[in-house]
Amino acid sequence: MQAHVTTLRRAGMSLARIAEQAGVAQRTLRGLQQRRTVRAGTAAAVLAVDPTPKPYRADLRPGIGAARRVQALVAIGWSLTEQGHRLGMPVQQVNDIALQRRVLLHHVTCTRVGAVFEQLSATPGPSPRARRLAARRGWLPPLAWGDDIDVPEAEPASDDFDNALVDEVVVERALAGQDVPITDAELVAALHAGVARGVSVVALAALLHLNPVAAKRMLAGQLTPLRAKRAAVVAAIVNHPDTSDRQVAAERGVTRAFVAKVRAEIIARSSRIAS
Repeated sequence: MQAHVTTLRRAGMSLARIAEQAGVAQRTLRGLQQRRTVRAGTAAAVLAVDPTPKPYRADLRPGIGAARRVQALVAIGWSLTEQGHRLGMPVQQVNDIALQRRVLLHHVTCTRVGAVFEQLSATPGPSPRARRLAARRGWLPPLAWGDDIDVPEAEPASDDFDNALVDEVVVERALAGQDVPITDAELVAALHAGVARGVSVVALAALLHLNPVAAKRMLAGQLTPLRAKRAAVVAAIVNHPDTSDRQVAAERGVTRAFVAKVRAEIIARSSRIAS
């Protein structure tokens, strides 16, 4: 029951709207967290509430997909201001879309947001400040949603959470040929930035100490088996930070030392990027 209410809230529905559609009092919904049992009629009424908002007019659309798209672009470095320029909207309106202050949006707005998302979602943006904003607000990058970005009840692909942790200084130093510690997310950002500057994939692979095949896979949004295993460990740590290294190692089939090393890297990079 509580899980369904959480799904409805994630879809942008307020408690008042959920209560209205279910035909129950708001205090009943608030009390669900403290109750172990619920009347069958109340449960049926709440579970029958559809997380997809019903447009009152034919020209309105659910705004959750647009919100996730704006958030995702911020997470990879495209600021709300820059998105506003490309959308032809005031930055406050773009911020309102991202914060889902309106459950329903005009279909033209959704179309414009979708077009900008398609244009920018595969290219890291120039703003470290935007990345930090997304990290503070818990906004996820495009790969976290995939094809389910418009589905209200969709869960993000947790293996992609580490993509938000990109240090632009590390990316630029790597592209300058310096040997620096670098995450997979930063490698992907460096590859995209290099391609955008006209550098060939083969040259970038040599510069970043990658196999050309691996470089092409990373540009396509894929990881090698070893990198995929590390990404899985990152996701386990980020999603459940209180889980012990022993448990993560057992679940992911790696050594405790490997988990401890990855955890230390996450803490160090999170602190550096947030500062």
